[in-house]
Amino acid sequence: MRATQSVEFVTSATAPAHYPKALAHEFVFVGRSNVGKSSLLNALFFNQKLAKVSATPGKTRLINFFQWENCLFADVPGYGFARGPKAERRTWKAMMADYFSTRRPLELVFLLVDARHAISPLDLDMEAYLIEAAIPYVLILTKWDALSQSERSARLREYTDTCGAHPPIAFSAKTRVGVRELWKVIHDHCAA
Repeated sequence: MRATQSVEFVTSATAPAHYPKALAHEFVFVGRSNVGKSSLLNALFFNQKLAKVSATPGKTRLINFFQWENCLFADVPGYGFARGPKAERRTWKAMMADYFSTRRPLELVFLLVDARHAISPLDLDMEAYLIEAAIPYVLILTKWDALSQSERSARLREYTDTCGAHPPIAFSAKTRVGVRELWKVIHDHCAA
């Protein structure tokens, strides 16, 4: 699947008044800071310059919207560790609460977790929020290339118990593992 030609950056926003007009489908990438949300978006669209990537956690501070066909994709600021004053972090938290409460119905949330580590309390909190708000989600295990085969098996068993309605998807921006599976999920939701 090569969607490079038709994806485009729409806008960056911090408040509902600046969000783009809703389209038929909207997908959101959430996760801790530095989990690989922007890298996943770039790999998905075969475009390494689409979303800004940084080794520094907390680089994404706005909600960045991208359009592909009749779909919007939102790359949101990470939760957890982020550089910046406490007041700014509170602003980011309020921005995310506004986003999730006003962008309904969301087609699907991709909840990214770093496969190198056990699921964190913050990830479990996000999952609980999505379940309580009845927002469908798929768990994405990022940085899959950094794990040995035995670690991969253990992580899949661990995360399968926490994955919601859809099995977790192993993903690596470096090796492109999981890109085909992500596109299948996107197409299945768009066709439903």
